[in-house]
Amino acid sequence: MLTVVRDGVPQAIAIAVKPADIVQGKNAPKQRTKERLVLEMAYTKELGMRWLLLSNHEVPEYLRDNLELAIPASVLPDSISDELITDYCDSITEHLRAGLPVGEACLVNALKFNLDDTQASAIFNHGMWWRQIPIDLRHPIIMSRPARLTDFGWAQQDINRIFGGAHD
Repeated sequence: MLTVVRDGVPQAIAIAVKPADIVQGKNAPKQRTKERLVLEMAYTKELGMRWLLLSNHEVPEYLRDNLELAIPASVLPDSISDELITDYCDSITEHLRAGLPVGEACLVNALKFNLDDTQASAIFNHGMWWRQIPIDLRHPIIMSRPARLTDFGWAQQDINRIFGGAHD
């Protein structure tokens, strides 16, 4: 599920990603896969949502891996304040821009904000998910190396390419 903003109005779009040979019709999917796709299509149609079927070739492996890291942290427990999240993300961004390896920047911030490993990891992933930490998810995140940073312009271009038109 993805939310995009078109003409100032948020719109939900459901996306299913399957192997290219299935999407291109070279191999038939398993019966259960067919059933699930039909259910997804019907459900999103009932909700008035757009539904897309993409192949795994249209979503690069490193982007899938990075999103799998970040997606679970899209929502944090109420015990972690918005102020802490903002301060953490601002601080780690400064360290990353200074060229610190990702793991070292995470450790420095965990100590600075007195966070345990679980909290620090959750806030880091949350910050990537909400684009508060400008790590470029198109590239592998290697904790022992500096991160490749971005202004997220690529994300807008990909959104426009996949969904057509301009989105915020």
